[in-house]
Amino acid sequence: MDEWVRLPDVAPTEISAARKIKVLFSGDLERPIYTNPFFFGTEKVYLRAQIARITQSTALQPKGVMRTVEDNEREVEENTPEEGELQLPSTC
Repeated sequence: MDEWVRLPDVAPTEISAARKIKVLFSGDLERPIYTNPFFFGTEKVYLRAQIARITQSTALQPKGVMRTVEDNEREVEENTPEEGELQLPSTC
């Protein structure tokens, strides 16, 4: 596919509705989606809502900025070095 498709902006209600349903993508962006609970929109609205959900729940941090707590490995804390400042990787 050589052409770019601009996806529409989505409302918070569409993101909430996309969270409640599971639909396989067919590749046809104009295909209406039939689900229960009902989703108002086509596949491109559903795709944009899923991209918004993924983007919102993803956080990137440089390696070494955070570390796990020794007692509970599901918790994280800031990694402060004993001497000096934390050396962040270069962006070049």
